[in-house]
Amino acid sequence: MVCMAAAVRVTCPSCGDQELTSEQLRARVCIDNDQSEYRFTCPECKRVTVLQTQRRIIDLLQSSGVQVDLWSLPAELFETHTGQQLTHNDIIDFHIVLEDDDAFSKALAELD
Repeated sequence: MVCMAAAVRVTCPSCGDQELTSEQLRARVCIDNDQSEYRFTCPECKRVTVLQTQRRIIDLLQSSGVQVDLWSLPAELFETHTGQQLTHNDIIDFHIVLEDDDAFSKALAELD
């Protein structure tokens, strides 16, 4: 038995309506907040397009054979953070220390 991929109509922001097979789309759903999106590469301009959508659209896409990936928000979003926020200067200073082996070793030694 040969399984045929379903035809799905999408809209490329540059080229307009396109018809793709279900294998040319990919969808994903966040299991933490149910945010859903699908993505495709336009066959004409090769632009990758990602579109947010409702879960019911994802369910329709999935029933048409589109692969749906589930993902979770990073655990760091749920952590409690205290102290001062990092500034751009803090990041630049850290980058400079990482580039200098001696400064990096000295900084590590100061932690002991």
